[in-house]
Amino acid sequence: MRSRFFRLGFSHSSSLQAGYFDYTQADTLHYPEETHFKNAEAYWSYDGKWIVFQRTSIKDGLPYDEIFVAVKMVT
Repeated sequence: MRSRFFRLGFSHSSSLQAGYFDYTQADTLHYPEETHFKNAEAYWSYDGKWIVFQRTSIKDGLPYDEIFVAVKMVT
């Protein structure tokens, strides 16, 4: 069976980092069990069938933003 996994890598731009906003200090409601990411975005594909998201995780070997489509967890 063919995998429906697609990944692109992008590096951070220093101009983007300069505009970083610390949401943990924002005047919003937070719950103790919430987990907040420094960088997270997700979108639906044009046809609405796929979720497209980006993530960074040094512990998972992803030191830069990577774009994922249709990732399926298999344990």
